Amino acid sequence: MTEYLTMEDVRARASELLPAWKKNQIYELRSAIKVFATAARQPASSIHADPQILRVLVAKASPQLVGISKPRWANIRSLIDRALAGIGVLTIRARQRCAVSPVWQELMDRAETLNTKAHLSRFARWCSREGIDAADVDDTTFSTFEDELTEFSLAKNPGSTAAEAGRAWNAAVVQIEGWVGTAVPTRCRRKIVTVPWDALPASFAANVDDYAARRIKPGKFDDVMVRALRPTTVKGHIDNLRRAAGFLIRGGLPADSVTSIKALLTTDNVKKLLDMVWGDADIASPSACQYSHGFVSIARFLEFDDAHLGTLIKFSRRCRRPQIGMTRQNRERLSIFDDEQALLAMYTLPARIADARRKLNDIDYRHAVDMRLAVCVEILLMAPIRRFNLANLDLAKHIVWPTCPDGDIRITIPTPEVKNSVDLHHFLPPESAALVRLYVERFRPLLMKTSTDALFPGDVDGFMTPNSLGRLVRVGLRDHLGIDFNAHLFRHFACMNHLREHPGDYETLRRLCGHKRLDTTVNFYADTETDAAIQRFHDSTVLRIRNRDDGFFSQDMV
Repeated sequence: MTEYLTMEDVRARASELLPAWKKNQIYELRSAIKVFATAARQPASSIHADPQILRVLVAKASPQLVGISKPRWANIRSLIDRALAGIGVLTIRARQRCAVSPVWQELMDRAETLNTKAHLSRFARWCSREGIDAADVDDTTFSTFEDELTEFSLAKNPGSTAAEAGRAWNAAVVQIEGWVGTAVPTRCRRKIVTVPWDALPASFAANVDDYAARRIKPGKFDDVMVRALRPTTVKGHIDNLRRAAGFLIRGGLPADSVTSIKALLTTDNVKKLLDMVWGDADIASPSACQYSHGFVSIARFLEFDDAHLGTLIKFSRRCRRPQIGMTRQNRERLSIFDDEQALLAMYTLPARIADARRKLNDIDYRHAVDMRLAVCVEILLMAPIRRFNLANLDLAKHIVWPTCPDGDIRITIPTPEVKNSVDLHHFLPPESAALVRLYVERFRPLLMKTSTDALFPGDVDGFMTPNSLGRLVRVGLRDHLGIDFNAHLFRHFACMNHLREHPGDYETLRRLCGHKRLDTTVNFYADTETDAAIQRFHDSTVLRIRNRDDGFFSQDMV
């Protein structure tokens, strides 16, 4: 199929392009394309009937936010997939019904008891169609298979699909006696930068271990820095040191010269590393920024001499990236909520989850997990605190219950537990307090493995870890709303919506987010009120002046 088509062309010309389809099937396809365009937030006339474009749109689409159920969305994708295959745009379908050659059918039957059959199924059908015998399969075969998936299928991740097929093939070669064919090289798409510890001098590993222990739990009388760092922060420092060593060793640095952290972070080594990761852009890459800032922190703690430390600080300042506004990725994720229906879906999610479970007589662990998600989202909507503070909310320490049934719940987090050492004070209104009370009284006990005061019980000292809670929110929102959204984005979400309703009110947001300086709030969120500012300009200037005219712009322009 060489004709240039858009999805609107497919919809309008479905009867011509798919003459073998029945009338009811054509009607369903037209409806499916219309709904798909709504979920993709683009007109069908601007969506190319191209697998690579459609794959991106499917990944970004949020069907549940526009009222499309999961079964309906699956049917829509299946109809479009089948239609494009019928037109000739696709040649590899997820559930294509092409015949499998006898040799491949015998191999698939023998793989029945293994977990490899599912991963090999599409590959076997493709090989059968292309006339590739199992004995002729090699690494080139899988490379060609990946290229075909990319060009002529709607596979979510063609590279991963091909890699999983390769791993399944190798497992079958090893585990099934008499399997036709030989193993192929493992397909690893990740760029390996770090070097194994045993490739470095033992003194370097010992120095890193000592540094990590002292940063997590510093001595009471350390002269340089007495504030403990979180284990995740220290792990980031260690990972950066290993990656730095990997870059430099691959760049020609002898591995046996890396005897300690100071030996690694010499001025020349750091300069060479930053040159390698900077790239060709005018401003430093995020990696260069991360490395340089982390190295300064390490150098201060290890008391590098003044000249050495001063040079590292100079490098760090040179790598500083001006951050004004949210990142492009965060803006894209939040742009979904330009739609009023999507906005309401987010704000009403906790209540909808609770309403479906509060009336149940028999509740189990699954219901408790859902209610935990509802409470997490409700707190983040009303009090957008950081993930670390949310995971560590203590019923006895941080929560003040109301004295009356319809009162507010107070959340107070003291200075030592807050990232920027600012006390946080929030309250949850009566409807939110009722949701939290329902969760604590009926559902939270089902989540407790030990006695704990944690609002969200877990395995580490009775609390969920921030990473586990973040995963809960991310997976929960993907399941319920079909969006890619994390816990920290709720801070941006809250500020964006407030500035749209109250442009210029940064002081409220400064207090809400617990920022020390108003500049921080303005720098991050000034661009979120751009649409509101432009709308005010249109209404108060352009449209007001046009209204002085005799009505030319009110005429029908079509």
